[in-house]
Amino acid sequence: MAPTRSVLLAAVVLLLAGAGCSGRGRPAASTTVTAPEGGVLVRNMAYTPKRIEVPVGKEVVWTFDDGGVSHTVVADDYSFSSNISTFGEFRHTFGAPGEYAYHCEVQARMKGTVVVTG
Repeated sequence: MAPTRSVLLAAVVLLLAGAGCSGRGRPAASTTVTAPEGGVLVRNMAYTPKRIEVPVGKEVVWTFDDGGVSHTVVADDYSFSSNISTFGEFRHTFGAPGEYAYHCEVQARMKGTVVVTG
């Protein structure tokens, strides 16, 4: 094969390989984390939703996803408490009806409430 043809063939192969890797026509991979149903997402310096209602015996899951910012989930009466986390989950099962206010000890303006119905 002549050198010009080899260079031309190599250029075409690279062009086609690059087009195949561009991702055009394919959906982008999602890195969005969502809280499970009955759960709370810890993101953007907030608990979402701020108020959640669950029945007695329901486990609530807080999912940490705030770009590496540290947070906690601590009951105002200290009946439950998470470790300081930047990612992962904290789980707590509520065994009695009532309103359980909680906050973040790292970001003081973050507050939420779990309403447990029985």
